[in-house]
Amino acid sequence: EPTENLGDAFLLTGKHMYVDAFEKALRIHKKRIKQITEVTTSPTEHNYTTNPYHDSQIIRAEMLAYTYLTMKHQNLSEDTHATMMWTMLRSCRFADFNIRTAYTYGNHQTYESGGLASAACLFPEFPECGTWIKTASRSIKYHFENELYPDGAYMERCGYHSVAMGFVMHAVATVKANHAEKRFPELMNR
Repeated sequence: EPTENLGDAFLLTGKHMYVDAFEKALRIHKKRIKQITEVTTSPTEHNYTTNPYHDSQIIRAEMLAYTYLTMKHQNLSEDTHATMMWTMLRSCRFADFNIRTAYTYGNHQTYESGGLASAACLFPEFPECGTWIKTASRSIKYHFENELYPDGAYMERCGYHSVAMGFVMHAVATVKANHAEKRFPELMNR
């Protein structure tokens, strides 16, 4: 998540030192994910903040993607491009698998679905993108049909209403900003 700040700083200042810092962070990310996945024996053995098999991992990857896309044309190394594509592909495949495997009540699967929708919108070049769009859109629709009160409030009170709605609306905004509404008929359907 801290790479978001690098993207914002680059947008505000245009200074290339933020691009360099992003590439350095991405090299560390690649090394760390490789270390974690090589020794992981159970998807639940890590704390969610470092767990590449947690439902929140798609949100972390999506935030990384915004920084990458902000800096994409700044002479990034081939390794940076490859690491981003690997990260997005791995994250989207896992989120798609996780969502399709079982319905999970509550905000976690809702924000995971929102993250998958956003990532699918941002990276249409992946062959599986159409499947990710369907998985995310159907999941969001199902959650909203079953987890909202008639007045529109999310059944998980407190801050979870804003978490679930925020990530879904973020996905909708991403789709609209990229003029991709036709690719997301279920998500964009009232």
